[in-house]
Amino acid sequence: MASELDKTELPVILPREGIVDTIKAKLISFGDAYALDLPQKNGVHITMYGNRNFLQVAKGAISNRPAMRLKGVAEDIRVAQMEDGWTATFMRFGVVYSLDVSCDDPAAPECKSDGYLKKILTEFDDVGIGSKARAAAARFKPPGGLTKTPPDAARNDQKGAG
Repeated sequence: MASELDKTELPVILPREGIVDTIKAKLISFGDAYALDLPQKNGVHITMYGNRNFLQVAKGAISNRPAMRLKGVAEDIRVAQMEDGWTATFMRFGVVYSLDVSCDDPAAPECKSDGYLKKILTEFDDVGIGSKARAAAARFKPPGGLTKTPPDAARNDQKGAG
């Protein structure tokens, strides 16, 4: 997967060792987007998507929902039921991510409720950064000139120098 990771221009969110089986994992990179396919036992399928291209919508076009709290951390995560499972969408690192759990049998325990999705979502907290993502991060300039020394800090340095 290293070659696919190096082609990916954004951070790839990966599961840490735990309940997610990564033996058959496959990463497919599209440069500014990726899909991480993680087949599980018993017809359960986990897919993590990342895409740094997204459209801005008018304020109020999407309803505000309270942030979810997973493992004590509040985050804006939108969970929806699909025909064959569940999906969670969220933003990290200025990128839109989506984690899907689908089941061959929608009555499977992993797809009956959003509990399994929320549980594995807390396992996706490792980050892989390939060579193109590192290059993109090096080109990134925060808005408002945040790379410069703040004026107050410069004055404090001058006071201490005398």
